[in-house]
Amino acid sequence: MFYFSYLNESVNSGSTTTPAVAATTTATIVKTTPLPTTVPTPTSPSTNAASTTPKWVPVCDRALGMRDSSIRPGQLSASSSIPGHGTEMSRAGCCQGTLFYDPGAAHGNWSSFTRRMEDGAWCADPADPDPWIQMTLSSPMAIAAVSFQVPERVDKTVIPANYVKTIRLEYRVLTTNNASMATFGSLPVTKNATVAYMATLKPIIVTDLVRMHVTDATGNACIRFELQGCDPDDLCAPKYCQNNGTCIGENLCKCTDGYYGNRCELTKNQIILHPARFLTMTNNTITTTNNSITLTAHGNVTLVSAGNNTKIVQLAKGGAVTLPTDPCIQNPDKCVSGFTVIVEVSLVNISEDQVFIATSSTGHKTSSQGLTLVYDRVKHKITFQVVTGTHTWTVNATFTWQPDAWHNVTVTFSPSLGITLIVDGLLLGGKTGVKTAPRSPNVSAVTKTTPSGNAIGQTTPTTAAPMTVSTTSQNTPSLSHQSTAFASASSHKPIPSGSLVAGKTLCLGCIPGSVVTNAKNSTTTILVMSVLTVHVHLTDLQRAGLTTVKKSSKPKVTCHSTKLDFNFLNMTDTNTEVVTSLGTYKSYGNVTVEREDRNVLLVLDSQGEYVEVSNTGHPCVDDITACTSNLTYRLVFRFLDFHIEPNFLLSSGGDLLNSTGISLYYFHGKFNFWVKDGVWVWRAIYDVTLDLDRWYTIDASWSHVTGIELSLDGIPLPKIINSTHKADYVTEKHPLHIARSPSPEKNMTSLIEVLIFRVWTKTVDELKALGCGDDLKIKNPVDRCKTNMTEVKFEEVLRGHDLVTSLGTMAIHGNVSVEQTLFQQGQVVLVLNQEGDYVDMGTTGITCLDDVTSCTGSFNFRITFLLREISQIPNYIISSGGELLNSTGVSLYYHNGQLRFWVKRGRQTDRKIFNYKLSDYVWYTLDASWDSTDGSITVFIDGTEISGQQLFSTPTPPTTLLYPVHLGKSPGKDGTTKMNILLFRFWERTRTELVKQGCNKTLAVYNPPNPPAPTTSVAPPTTSVAPPTTSVAPPTTSVAPPTTTFMTPASTQATVQTKVVFKEIKGTTLVTTYINMTIHGSVTLQYVPAGQILVIEKPDAYVDIGKTGVPCLDDVTSCSTGFNFRLIFTLTSFTNRTQVLVSNGADKDAKAGVAVVYQNNSIVVYVKRPNDNLVGTFPCTLSPGYWYTVDVTWKAQGSLDVHLNNLLLSGKLTISKVIIQLTATYSLLLGKSPGDVISTSMRVFEIDLWTQVYTRIKREQLQLPKLDNYNITTPQPRSTTLPTTPKTSILSTEIHDTPTSATANTTIEASTLPTTITIMSTTTATTTTSTSPATTTLPIPGDCNVQDLDPHAKLAYNLTFLRVAQPDNLVVTPDSVLRAYGDPHSGSQTNTLGQAVTVDGTNDALELECVPCISNLLNCDTGFTLQVDVNMTKAVTSIEAERREEALVWNAVLETERNTAKTDPSASVDTEHKKSFPSKNSRSHVAFLESKIEDSATAQFRAASSNRMYILDSIEDSTRDMGLELFCEAGKLHVTLQADKGKWIIETPYILQPNTLYRLQVSWKPTGNLDLFVNNFLVSAGRKVSLPRVNYYQPRPLLLGRARNGQQDFPMSLSELFIWMTTRDILQQKGLVAGFLGFTY
Repeated sequence: MFYFSYLNESVNSGSTTTPAVAATTTATIVKTTPLPTTVPTPTSPSTNAASTTPKWVPVCDRALGMRDSSIRPGQLSASSSIPGHGTEMSRAGCCQGTLFYDPGAAHGNWSSFTRRMEDGAWCADPADPDPWIQMTLSSPMAIAAVSFQVPERVDKTVIPANYVKTIRLEYRVLTTNNASMATFGSLPVTKNATVAYMATLKPIIVTDLVRMHVTDATGNACIRFELQGCDPDDLCAPKYCQNNGTCIGENLCKCTDGYYGNRCELTKNQIILHPARFLTMTNNTITTTNNSITLTAHGNVTLVSAGNNTKIVQLAKGGAVTLPTDPCIQNPDKCVSGFTVIVEVSLVNISEDQVFIATSSTGHKTSSQGLTLVYDRVKHKITFQVVTGTHTWTVNATFTWQPDAWHNVTVTFSPSLGITLIVDGLLLGGKTGVKTAPRSPNVSAVTKTTPSGNAIGQTTPTTAAPMTVSTTSQNTPSLSHQSTAFASASSHKPIPSGSLVAGKTLCLGCIPGSVVTNAKNSTTTILVMSVLTVHVHLTDLQRAGLTTVKKSSKPKVTCHSTKLDFNFLNMTDTNTEVVTSLGTYKSYGNVTVEREDRNVLLVLDSQGEYVEVSNTGHPCVDDITACTSNLTYRLVFRFLDFHIEPNFLLSSGGDLLNSTGISLYYFHGKFNFWVKDGVWVWRAIYDVTLDLDRWYTIDASWSHVTGIELSLDGIPLPKIINSTHKADYVTEKHPLHIARSPSPEKNMTSLIEVLIFRVWTKTVDELKALGCGDDLKIKNPVDRCKTNMTEVKFEEVLRGHDLVTSLGTMAIHGNVSVEQTLFQQGQVVLVLNQEGDYVDMGTTGITCLDDVTSCTGSFNFRITFLLREISQIPNYIISSGGELLNSTGVSLYYHNGQLRFWVKRGRQTDRKIFNYKLSDYVWYTLDASWDSTDGSITVFIDGTEISGQQLFSTPTPPTTLLYPVHLGKSPGKDGTTKMNILLFRFWERTRTELVKQGCNKTLAVYNPPNPPAPTTSVAPPTTSVAPPTTSVAPPTTSVAPPTTTFMTPASTQATVQTKVVFKEIKGTTLVTTYINMTIHGSVTLQYVPAGQILVIEKPDAYVDIGKTGVPCLDDVTSCSTGFNFRLIFTLTSFTNRTQVLVSNGADKDAKAGVAVVYQNNSIVVYVKRPNDNLVGTFPCTLSPGYWYTVDVTWKAQGSLDVHLNNLLLSGKLTISKVIIQLTATYSLLLGKSPGDVISTSMRVFEIDLWTQVYTRIKREQLQLPKLDNYNITTPQPRSTTLPTTPKTSILSTEIHDTPTSATANTTIEASTLPTTITIMSTTTATTTTSTSPATTTLPIPGDCNVQDLDPHAKLAYNLTFLRVAQPDNLVVTPDSVLRAYGDPHSGSQTNTLGQAVTVDGTNDALELECVPCISNLLNCDTGFTLQVDVNMTKAVTSIEAERREEALVWNAVLETERNTAKTDPSASVDTEHKKSFPSKNSRSHVAFLESKIEDSATAQFRAASSNRMYILDSIEDSTRDMGLELFCEAGKLHVTLQADKGKWIIETPYILQPNTLYRLQVSWKPTGNLDLFVNNFLVSAGRKVSLPRVNYYQPRPLLLGRARNGQQDFPMSLSELFIWMTTRDILQQKGLVAGFLGFTY
């Protein structure tokens, strides 16, 4: 242990003696007593009775030589030092400060040292991962205390910025022959920057080498200290050590060979072992092989034979046995040399929380002296405790007792050496000379604590899990000031002097006290094979060669000891906890445990069900930051359904921003695996497709060294993204959750079943190396209900005539299609929508389907279908000709209200007719079974058997004619059935047989919700209405009626799109490609090259869309899923009033429905339902005449998103519970709300409807159209003006927070209005409501002092381009002025947002030089996020292709000229290029062309080698410049950031397509990653690479649109430039940027 007191440096620094200790805090008060004239020897070597002489109290407090340099420089060493702060400066009382390392400098370069007279001390290299300093003494010395000092300062008013807070003290052990190193414990060094501790060690250690490892420091690790102690002989009374023994500790002797005991008073012959094996049991007496030991039985005790003449004592139902009286074990105060007890024991059917194995104390705490050995099943801990008259010693070691396994348990004690616990040869805790096994899954640190709560420690390298050894001292002085950081984990009270009596006899199976056994109703059985006692410490037994400690060496035990199996057993009576083999854990929701054959499954099949696994006793599971071993989680599981949100398997917070832990989840076809141990963050993503209802075995491994790996069914998965970086400081820890994230914001739970949940403390590779192949075998359950099942999954249609399925390719006829549904993660539906549509399945490989005459058994087939139209002729569902006269096969069809099922096989026909009415547009699941034994037929609809009439089997003429199975048609008939098919399965069993086999879960019915039946619409006209006069002729044919059917089930994954394109107007009917709509007022169509535009510009004009067929849009009150509604439109007038885009009344009070309006520079969306009203406000600026594409996504769970031109808008959601009227829902109106008089002036190009949310829509469906903007000349309601001041005043123009608030005297036309969209909710990007908004005086380019830029001064910089000021070559933004080079010009570009600036000349560029971080990375501790919207108006590949094409042309001409020159040297056949020829002579032409091709090839080579398209760049010289560059090269997107702390590189194959708007976000933090996001998708996380120290730093302004060191002719448009002084994850937390949508490449 140690005691500590404060040393106030402001008082004692520089003193030549040990600093004084305040009386109120002293821990070194020494009580001196007269020395005895003689030291009596023990009266009996077996009992080692204590002396009655006064207790010897040594004086051991002199300085050992650090301050006065008695410890020479050569005796000091360290793991590292920085110049000017070597080990010599670690001496107490040293020293004047000298050179000090600049933490901002790169590791390995010392040229950046600055002379500062401060921090005089030894300082470790900042890059040293484990800094330590070591003292080697010239001879062994007793060390009683360590006195620390903070670094020396010249100016005492300056507080040190660098000092050590805690260290781990290690020393060389001299009591063993191998002189191994041991750990004493953790010592506090400083309380704060000016107050240091003096730590007094108890017990005093004797050693010749001391090493201090820095475990915590503020700033750099800098320390000064002095060792205090004495000669070892001073620790013992005179003549205390006998037989030439040497004093090496307090009352501890090092004995010469042949002598043993604390005082070397024993010879080998005097060490008496008391081993006992059991022989007979008579009444309550058990005889043993040792005549001096007879056991007494209490309760249910029996003696059983185990073979080989071995008898075992069985203690059942609370039985116990006691050993004879032993004064040493009962009264440890009389045990001068200690004792050792070894017992071979096994625990069977452990049921109690605590099982007491051995006791001799009357109380588990401190009521009497003695020992206690107890196993805690809940906490997985084994506790060994010894209580003496002055101390309580306790070892708490994590240990999982394997049921039915035999363990050799050794406990030993000595007043000087403390206690030790060893199981199967593995040291679990204590200080011992036992050779330590290699670091295993159970590794512990041992400390001793005083009752006052002062942290004390005595530590050895051990092989157990982290635990605590504590000692409670009788007369330990307490401190008046206590550091809570080192408060004891012990809660024991001080032991009053002389209050403890001797304990009882040693009892096996007793609770502490008299003979009180474990609970009589206990089901735990204790088996004892042998017991041994001896009155010396284990180290003496080893020295004497008498040790009987058994060592475990079998590899199988090693594999077994690394494994924790959480076998699921049952639920508690309250159904709130899951009982496992390793403990009981809290469950939430209606969690169940089901038995399936010999397996027990954890079933989480409903939303809200999950399990919290806490307090397992395994540090790697409970707290990853305390995990000292490696780790592997194994789950055998299957998904029952998928969510759009992450589907969590396990999480203890690894997926959360401010938490440590692990996280494993499946999201968008990818596994995500995170481990955050508080020091590092490991993250990897694995691309893999999982199936529902299929069992998988996943192994998630983590190593401190090699990182993380993931294996699925024994096969390692390749990583598509792999990132490792230093962790930021976090404050949260969470218990492990199964099927859920611990975040309250992530409340979705996964729908899974778990069969095996296992934890190893090794990685998979380590387990393989240990020979644990049996444990690693993949044993996924086999679903017997699916072993003989064949399922046909429809996938896609290829080439218009091939249907790709899981069973192979099938032939289709007509216009057959497939559609992804929202049901069960996007199951694909087969659509037979038109007359003539059917599928020929061909040869399936299923005997009973291909040829029923060869079928040797029964069968059942299941089909989930929907009839789109019921005709008067037979509606064939499936048929291979079973109803035909001249063929054999099966047939199922619906006709005249009857279902008919035929099975014809050779000469026999079986059939059954069912009077059951089917309806159109209703989903059915039909099972049709045929029993081959009697020809009986049964049919089930939606799981219920329907009655029918079985016709007698009739003989038929023999026939060999076979047809393949047809879907939607009979092979012998012409008619086809219009239908949808979702599911087709086939079993070679009847349904009744499947039920008997327990296949009810497989046979469960899951029908999709029924879609709405189609409504009658106005027939499309036979001729098209002529479009407005235009130079381009419009289409003259009408588009066929719609074929899309919507399905809106509760489970969501895939998308169904309906595109509404306007075709023509006939009367009051608007004909579209989907449904016919009704127009009101003056609505017209205008033809443009992209298609027809709907013009709604009159006050009374609007369109009644009617029922869309999307249930959630038509009646949101009954919707349980969601939708995405897209409108491509432009506003055509300036107005301050609310402009309704679409509405069915939700924007009105107390009206249910949906509405989208534009008001107050915001898009406002209303979704109102009973008791659930949602209003979303999304700030943006829409300018008349500009085309916008708005996507409104709503989910029934309460989320609402708006995308504008494919960019997610940030907004505010308001949810209220106001009860609204359940009145009839109005039709959806375009251009006005029901009841409005004036409509919105607008033009609409297209409407798109999806039954799925935006994030699940395929990208190709989200492409933006190419439409020309309009020049709207209608006067605005108020003027928007531009400054007309000269050049000198432009730079001081006051620019308000929003771009449109600048003032001038000239009205701007719509074509020049900015169209920026406010994405961020920052003060620099949102409109202020103050009447006098704050103004910003913009900096003049070239006048910025980058050294003064403060990244903490402002969070956000809005650099959205307002205009290009000519002829000043300046670009004005709200927060800065950029210099323009070349001839960049402003103006909105197609598909861009905001006022774009186009750079399309070789010298065009914009220069930014006055924004923190971007302009000066040296002063950027906050990190930054840069966002820019960019549109490449010409692809890199197209420019390169032009040069390549030029070379090809010249090559072709050359070949022609060469051929001509051979036949007619004077001729020339070239016509296109002859004007470039020097003459008409062909030979001259050849020479000219060869030179031309050479020039072209050179140009092509140069184009390829310099094919970098820079978007932004501030690095001119890559060897010395810090800065940032973002560019495209060779089809890849690159980001490079060079800073003083390293270089980050991103290289990703993401290709920027021309004429497409991209939002690029670069986020960086000096201590973290460099991340690149494209359209809110993470493209890549940059890796940090080594970088030589940048000796010269010249801040370079950031160039946009060009490289700093060259020209560029790649045109692009730039807009929406924002820079934040923090990382993107913080911005996302604050809602300033859109949420992270996922990963892409």
